[in-house]
Amino acid sequence: MLGTPVNMTMKGQKQVKWTDELVVEKIKSLATSGSVNLERVRQEDNRLLMAARHRFGCWENAVKAAGLKYEEARLTPPPKWSKEMILKEVLEVTRSKGENFRGITRLNKSLYTAAQTHFGSWQKAVEAARSFETTGSLPSMKVFTLKTSFGKEEEVSQAVQLRSKTHRGIKVGKVISTPKLRGYIFVEAMDENELINLTSGIRHARGVIGQASQDEIQKFLVPDIPTEELKEGDLVDVIKGDLKGEVGRIKRIGLGDDVALELVNALVPLTVNVKMDQLKKSMID
Repeated sequence: MLGTPVNMTMKGQKQVKWTDELVVEKIKSLATSGSVNLERVRQEDNRLLMAARHRFGCWENAVKAAGLKYEEARLTPPPKWSKEMILKEVLEVTRSKGENFRGITRLNKSLYTAAQTHFGSWQKAVEAARSFETTGSLPSMKVFTLKTSFGKEEEVSQAVQLRSKTHRGIKVGKVISTPKLRGYIFVEAMDENELINLTSGIRHARGVIGQASQDEIQKFLVPDIPTEELKEGDLVDVIKGDLKGEVGRIKRIGLGDDVALELVNALVPLTVNVKMDQLKKSMID
């Protein structure tokens, strides 16, 4: 702090000369960002705890000297960090301490933890804050397509989710697999290279093939409109596929959605195989 006498140690670290006033000021500052219980102080600023005990006899006395009700202050819940709140606090830190500041865990452990949780690491939060200051917009995740072995989509999805929880510094959002898309899954991530690093080595993951468009995602996530019930003998129109525009009569409905269709406008009797979702009951009587 400015105005606080300091000495340089042999390791080049600043050693604060603690006074009663400085201890009280530090406790008040700590209280603005959450509880002042012993566990938090031990983790975030053990030097403050030792100084408080030395100058006031115990931590409780020091808290009371700061004008706080100890029983209430020690139970004060930590702040609920939103992305915007984190970025604004990060900007304050970088403006006063610089972007290469390395003492954030001592200055504000709660902010550091929130930055890691929401952005993957402190450095990524600093980069996001810089972008936020320029654009005024919060960073958002993108959706990427990850190729998988055929039939292993769900297994890879679970592996990605599990690794994202243990892989420090890489933030992943939703992981989506759908029966309508075989051999691929969708993964939310901040950066393509990060996702490549995260998924490298996962069994049956075959590589990130780029960012997915909204049209691609919607095509596989929007449920199909149920087709009308068709039966053998029905006259139908082919509404999609290579035979779109043809008219035929259903000869046989096989397993699944395979249909044997006899084309009525062919010069010679011709039966073709199509899928049920390619057909619509004809308006021709």
